[in-house]
Amino acid sequence: MLLGKEKIQNIIVEVKKLAHPDPVEIRIRSQQSLFLRMSQSSLHQNTFEDNYTIHINLYGNKKRVATHTNDFSKTSLKKAVSYLKRDLQTVPEDPYLTLFPEIKRNMELKNVTEDTSSRDPKILAEFCKPILEKSRSHHLIASG
Repeated sequence: MLLGKEKIQNIIVEVKKLAHPDPVEIRIRSQQSLFLRMSQSSLHQNTFEDNYTIHINLYGNKKRVATHTNDFSKTSLKKAVSYLKRDLQTVPEDPYLTLFPEIKRNMELKNVTEDTSSRDPKILAEFCKPILEKSRSHHLIASG
């Protein structure tokens, strides 16, 4: 399940408010993982995971500090930005540091394949059935 454009925009607005007046770079990554494993011609492991990570870079006076978390609660975001503001005061300046050239105003969701991203893990496990049935009918052991 994807976070959705509105939820992402709300998170960005919240982090920008917390970071103000310091320049901030925010990246949110959404990843879905499905893992199917066969052993002894049987499906024995079927796991599915949604994971979201926010990466925050805070800038100031030729300095940059960064963190990331997968806890999107207001409390967690507030704590993360607070730590970054504290750390920004103690890190040395980087004479080669340049700020990001342009802030993107329009967000597009990319690289989403609805065909597989909306599938139930139980349905995806059905794809293994023909392999398992064929191996059993030929007295073979399928693993993978």
